[in-house]
Order: sequence, then C-alpha cells, then structure tokens
Amino acid sequence: MNDDIKPKNPNERIDALERDLYDPQKKHDQRDRRKIHDRDIDLEKDFTDDEYERLINARAKYKLPTSLFKKIFLAISAFFLITVAIAAISLYEGKTTVSSDLIALEILGQPFVDGGEELELQVRIQNFNEQALESTDIVISYPKDSGIDSERVFLRRSLQDVDPQEQITEEFDMILFGQEGDVRDIQAVFEYRIEGSSSIFVKEANHEVIIRSTPTQVAINAPDSIVRNQEVTVSVDIASNSNKQVNNTLLKVQYPRGFEFLSANVTPDFSDNTWYFDTIADYTESIEITGRLAALEGQGQSFNVEFGKQSQLNQNQFETIFNALTHTIEVQKSFIETILTVNGSSEQTSTLRGGSDVNVRLQYKNTLEEALENAIIRVHLDGDLYNKDSINANNGYYNSSQNTIVYDQTTSDRLQLLQPGEEGTFNFTIKTHDLVSSSGVLTNPTIELRVDVEGTEINGNDRQALSVASHTVSANSDISIVPKTLHYEGPFNNSGTMPPRAGAMTEYTLVFQVSNSSNTVNDAELTTFLPPYVEWLNNVSPSVERNTVSYDTVTRKLTWDLNTLRSGLGVGDSQPRQVSVQVAVTPSAVHVGEILDITDDVILTGVDEFTGTTLTFKKIPMTTRLLNTKKDGYDGRIQ
Repeated sequence: MNDDIKPKNPNERIDALERDLYDPQKKHDQRDRRKIHDRDIDLEKDFTDDEYERLINARAKYKLPTSLFKKIFLAISAFFLITVAIAAISLYEGKTTVSSDLIALEILGQPFVDGGEELELQVRIQNFNEQALESTDIVISYPKDSGIDSERVFLRRSLQDVDPQEQITEEFDMILFGQEGDVRDIQAVFEYRIEGSSSIFVKEANHEVIIRSTPTQVAINAPDSIVRNQEVTVSVDIASNSNKQVNNTLLKVQYPRGFEFLSANVTPDFSDNTWYFDTIADYTESIEITGRLAALEGQGQSFNVEFGKQSQLNQNQFETIFNALTHTIEVQKSFIETILTVNGSSEQTSTLRGGSDVNVRLQYKNTLEEALENAIIRVHLDGDLYNKDSINANNGYYNSSQNTIVYDQTTSDRLQLLQPGEEGTFNFTIKTHDLVSSSGVLTNPTIELRVDVEGTEINGNDRQALSVASHTVSANSDISIVPKTLHYEGPFNNSGTMPPRAGAMTEYTLVFQVSNSSNTVNDAELTTFLPPYVEWLNNVSPSVERNTVSYDTVTRKLTWDLNTLRSGLGVGDSQPRQVSVQVAVTPSAVHVGEILDITDDVILTGVDEFTGTTLTFKKIPMTTRLLNTKKDGYDGRIQ
C-alpha cells in the first residue's frame, strides 16, 4: 500500500485500495506470509493471584454466544413443563370442586291442565360432578293466581345425597286454579351443599302450565236493552265444570253507575253484591238480582261478574278468580213516557195510614217523532193493602181477574192516535184496608203500582215497554197508648186524701198500655213530663220493667224505653205492653175547683222497620180524674 493514500473514512480507504490495485503504472510485490506456530505451544501456567482473578472476571467477554436453536429448545421445554403442571393441578381440583353446570335439573309435566284438576309433575336431578351433593332439598313454587304480584305457594321436600353420576326423580301433585288461558309459572329450586363447605348452592328450572278450562261455569241472563228507570232482573247461574268439588267460593257483581239494588232471591253475604258458597256441586246455583237502572238514554251499562276462590285473609275478597264475565244493557227511552204521582208524591215510594185513600195521577206523553196508533196503558196492582172492590178507575177499565187498570181507545178516544209530543193525564183512586180487622192483622202491607205501555207506529211496527213507571205504597204500623189514672186499684197501695185537697198529698198510680198493629217498630220510647206539684215515688211495676223506666229529677222527664214493639202487639188475644208507676200530687190553693194535670202530653215514638218511617203517637195529659169508678174523688176536682 502506498504511503500517499490517506483515506478520510473507511469508504474512501476501500476506494483508494481499489484504484491502487488496478493502476497499471504500479507494480505490486508479493507480501510475505506470517509465521504459523506449531501444535506445541508453551503456555504460561503459573499465574499470580491477581492475574488469575483478572482472567476469571474477563471470561464472559470471550464466551461464545448461545445458538438460536438452543434458545427455542429451552423455551419449548419450559412451556411443556408448565402445561403438565397446570393439567395436574386442574385434574386434582376437578376432583375436589362442584360446578352447577354439571347438574341437570328439569321439570317434566303436561303443558295444559284443567282448573281444579290435579297436575302431576316430575322433577329430575342428575349429578355429573366427581363429588357427591349433600344436604339436598327440592323446593317447588307456583302462584296462587294470575296477578302480577300474586302470592306463591311453596312445597319443600328433603332428598338423599346425590352421588356422582346418580339420577333421582321426585313426583309432585298440585291443583291449579285460574281463568281459562291463564299461565302458571312453576319453579323448581334444587338446594345442595358440598363436602368441606357450609354454603348452600342452588340450581333452578322453570315450567309453564296453561289453564285449559275453569272448574266452574258462569252464565249471565239479562235483557239487552231496557227503558230508563225500569226495573230489571239480572240472573247469574253457577255450575261445576270439574269432577272435583269446589269449596269456599265467592260471587261478586259490580253494578253499573245509576243502578239501584232493590232485592235478590238470596240475601248477599257481604254488602249488596257479594255471595259466599260453601260448595259448588253438580246442581246449578242461581242468583237473581232485581234493581232499577236510572242511566241516561243511549248509554250502555255493564254488569261485571266475577267468581272464584275466597281469600283466607279477607273473606269478601278473592284469592283466585275462576270466571269473569260482562253483560251490557242498553238504556232506551220509552216511546210512551209515564209519570205516577201518588197522594201528591212523585217519588217511587210513599207511606200512609191503613184505611186511607190512595189518589193516583198518571201522566203520559208520546216521545216519538211520529204519531202512535192504538196506544194502551196498563197499570198493574199488587199487594194486600188495597181493597179490590173499591177501585174508581174513571176513564179506565179495572180488570179484577188480572188486577189491572187498562186505558186504551175503548176507554179514551185520545189513545186511538197520539201525535208526536202529545201528552195527557188519567186519575184513579184506590181504597185501602184497615190494618187491624176481624180477619186479623195485615203484616207489612203494601200496594205496588207498575205501568206497561204498548202502541203501533205509523209504519206498522208494534212497540212494547214494561215497567216504564212504578210506585210502592206502604202502610205505616199503627202504634197507640192507652193511659189510665188509678187510686183505689193497681199494684200499689195509694194513700192520701180523697177527694184531693189543696195543701194535702194524694198518691196515684199511672198506667201506660202500648199496642202496635202491622209492622215491627224499633227504638220505641214513651216520654212525658211531671209538673212541679207532682212527686216521683220511684215505684215501678212489673219489676221486669224497672230497668226500662227512668226519671230525670232536673228536667222532670219520665221515660219508658220500650226498644222493640212486635207486630200485632195488643191486637186480638195479644196483651198490650204495660207499666205502672206511682206518684204523689200536692195541689195548691190556686187549683181548687180544677181537674189537675198529673203529666204533660204523653208521646210514643218509634221507627217502622218495614217503611223506615219515624212514627209518633200523642195522648193528652193524664189528670186526677179516675175512670171506671164512682168512689170518692173520682171526678178529680181539687177541694
């Protein structure tokens, strides 16, 4: 190499060597080879301590690098050892743990059932784990009814331990109720423990059952349309639809607004719309409800009927509803509108005293927009209060065999053709019986009036409407008092001067006799007041009435609490109710020559149970005059 080649960097040096090598002007001599030592090398073997330590520390510098294949081999070997370790650990833990995924739980049963019939279910459990399941329980639950928040019924059963690979089957019987088409969700919960753990583990399964039919059949019988204010009867028929007996059930009828409950063939058990049944057997139970519907014309009024099992917590509520039905009645306006006014009252009820006359005014009107031919108005009479032989029908005809007053074109020409909006009035009178007669006592006496109408439209269409108007007349019971003043007779020994004298005391016995005719009277009470010159001696006879008689020394009010007066009291062979009390009278000089009042007015009050009317009977004051005797002082004048 020439000395004049002085490269600045490695690349320039190579370029310079290449130019020098191929330069024809230059001559290149062969370089001498280096000497190679022979096999025998004499190496120094004795090192000082410091030199040996230096060589040892420098050894890594001269260590040859590990090959790539050796690294891969070492990595694969390490991965294999780790995999084998993990597999061994997993195999060991698999024999000591339990997975719910390796437990099979299923509910086997029919997807349909008839309400009230037994449903048979099988619950099958199989353990695919390597460890036994201990302290096992199975819990079956289902809703009582189809409500969203329905209470659930729970059935719990303890089982034996379930070994690995073992399968067990449990059978359950239950009765489901509900409406047709209801879905019941049945849930099975399998509870278990494992060895070495106190925790409870669960496995769940579900099964849905559809109620195919109800255990009972319910039908509603009612008209599809009625006239406003017309009485209507709604009949509900209940029959069994199962070979199993249905017990403890309720029928509830929700009435439409404007419906007035009047009566039922079976008295309701709760309020006026709920009935209880111990048992629904093979025969049909029928509930007939009579009422009056006062809704507006053109409106549909719905009766909602529910029937089902009674709740154990609330006797007038359902636990499960079997049947739910709705019947709608259209309210129509009568083509002939009628109004009954009885003794001046246009209400639907009125009361009177037995033996009085019943004066009735019947108003009618054609409500159609066209004329009506051959109109007929019939007034039906019913009850035992009216005298059938003394009815004055005026422009009508009384049919005694049918107890009906008839108004038609033969009795009144104006009914031959009624123009649109035409109206008119008929009057008739009914005489009533006395409540007490030789034939006996009338009990809860009434007269019921009911109006039916008929007519023919111009186009020949016949029209009829029943019970377009009605009225009930009830007779109030006759209550009465018979007061007597005694001195020489009675249950007490009366002392004092006779005839009575001013400034001197004379004792008297006051006797009250109470009678009642037709109807039971409740809250009966007799009252009077004693004047200042009369002293209360606190003697009462008979003794059984002592607790019913009281006297207020401040107000001087004498009260006899009679409570209930039965019908027929004091009528015929029946004795009146009687009480005697003793008083002392001390007249003043200003009373000389007078017959002295011993009491104020004697008043008897009570509530007629049949008519609901408050009754009042009043007698004038009792005096010192004695009746049915001619002994000294009987005339009662003060000497």
